[in-house]
Amino acid sequence: MRITYIIKFGLFLIGLSSSLYAAPQDLDTFLDFESITEEGDDFIIGDSPNSVRIIGFTIQFVDDPNFVHSGTRALVLNPNAEEGKIIFERGVNLLQFYAAESFGAGRIELRDKKILTLSTQGITDGLPTNINPANNISFLSYVAFSGNFLDVTDLNFTNGIKEIKVTNAPGIFAIDDLGYSYVEGPPNNTIFEDFEIRIGNPVFADIRNFTIGDPPNTATFTGGIATSTGIQSFNHTSPIGPNQFFVGGSWLVENDKTGTITFNIPAAQVQFYSAVFVEGHGEINIFDTNDNLLTSTTDIPQTIRIDTFTPFDFFDFNAVALGAPDGIGKISFTNSPEKPTQGNISDIVFDDFGYTPITATFIGDDLINDGSGVVIGTNIEHPNGNILTKFC
Repeated sequence: MRITYIIKFGLFLIGLSSSLYAAPQDLDTFLDFESITEEGDDFIIGDSPNSVRIIGFTIQFVDDPNFVHSGTRALVLNPNAEEGKIIFERGVNLLQFYAAESFGAGRIELRDKKILTLSTQGITDGLPTNINPANNISFLSYVAFSGNFLDVTDLNFTNGIKEIKVTNAPGIFAIDDLGYSYVEGPPNNTIFEDFEIRIGNPVFADIRNFTIGDPPNTATFTGGIATSTGIQSFNHTSPIGPNQFFVGGSWLVENDKTGTITFNIPAAQVQFYSAVFVEGHGEINIFDTNDNLLTSTTDIPQTIRIDTFTPFDFFDFNAVALGAPDGIGKISFTNSPEKPTQGNISDIVFDDFGYTPITATFIGDDLINDGSGVVIGTNIEHPNGNILTKFC
């Protein structure tokens, strides 16, 4: 069966442009903090992989109407607190909320998956002194990545916003009516890896056999090499901005070899980007848990650069759609033995790999498995058509 990579860019831009005019309560997830009963200043709302960790803030009844936008409760950072953080287990693409500080001070920093501030668009200094709806205060709105590197209004966080950090607030700092929608594509999975390499502190520096994820939800890579190829067309998302601690990495299968990814717990969904140096010189095979071939393809592009290719041309394999309700057991990447006519490079690579196990219990790297969150409703249809999960 021939599988082609999915092109969603046009639909994405249409959906994004319309959502920019929406309010926080119209996004996929909305928190007004009225029914959340967590106590303390370090807790988790919701369940993995959709959990949110709150650090430094407390959920408080607020008797000053300047610090709530709706209801009577808000997320509050007490005066002169060192900092407060909101950490998303999965990357957020569209983020909106109301925020106020009693002296008009405070600093908001939005950070990506490596918890680095990469964009001045993600820094807000100085806030309104109230968010009472009677004063017609606008909400803060941020887009992680619009799909175009030339767009100077977004953050260019290709894998989404992972953290809201608040500092420099001498007075009361409050956040209310927080809404967000997740990124599309590989990062929107339980487990995600981009194979980036930290200079001087190797994470995936020329590693041939390795495992990602947390037990029991792990995937083991053999037969290839996680490295920096030095070929721009072989890397989907290269780090940008003033922080140059990382260089682009990919998982590469060399000429006339086969690389294999084996899932400890079968995968319900697998998404990734892949490229070949010579057209037609690579093959991707998808197997069920009994090593039966589900599908294969040689239709692999020659570049996956996000600034030259639309960002959602990812391969998307769904176990149920492929007739494997027990899940995907492994994936193989075979490189052709043929040599290119020029040069000696004939590799197949992939980058930005995400998958969701049949039963997901993964806790993201940025989260600690403590606190609790109770789901009181799932598959709730919002009037705007979104399907929501409600927490208490």
